[in-house]
Amino acid sequence: GQGSLLRIRAVPQVSAPVITTQPRSQSAAVGASVTFDVVASGANLTYQWQRNGQNISGATSSSYSLSSVTAGDNNASFRVVVRNTAGSVTSNPAVLTVTNPTNRAPTPVFTAPVGGARFVAGQVMQFAATAWD
Repeated sequence: GQGSLLRIRAVPQVSAPVITTQPRSQSAAVGASVTFDVVASGANLTYQWQRNGQNISGATSSSYSLSSVTAGDNNASFRVVVRNTAGSVTSNPAVLTVTNPTNRAPTPVFTAPVGGARFVAGQVMQFAATAWD
C-alpha cells in the first residue's frame, strides 16, 4: 500500500506526585514561629497548604510558616495538596499544639556575685541564681 511516515515522537510519561516526607505535628508557645514542611517527588509540582481543610491564600510552596502563633491556633490541622498534570496527593495532617506562654523555659537571674565585683586570676568564684517557671 501507499502511505508515508512523517514523525514518531515519544511522549514523556509524567507520574503523579508522591509525598516522601510528611509534615510533622509541632508544639509552639504563643508568639513563637512554626514551619511545616513537606517533601514530594514528581515533575512540575504545585503546592496548596490547607488549615482545617480550607485553602490558605498564598501558601503555595513546599513549606508553610506561621510567624507568630496565637492561642487560637491550638489544635489547628495543617496539610498540603501536591499536584501536577498526572494527579494529586494530599499529605497527612500535622496538628499544631499551642503551649501556654507561662510554660516557657525560665530565665535565670544571677543574685551573686553582685554586679561590678572584681576577681583575681585563679580565684574560685561562686555564683547564685534564681529562676521561676
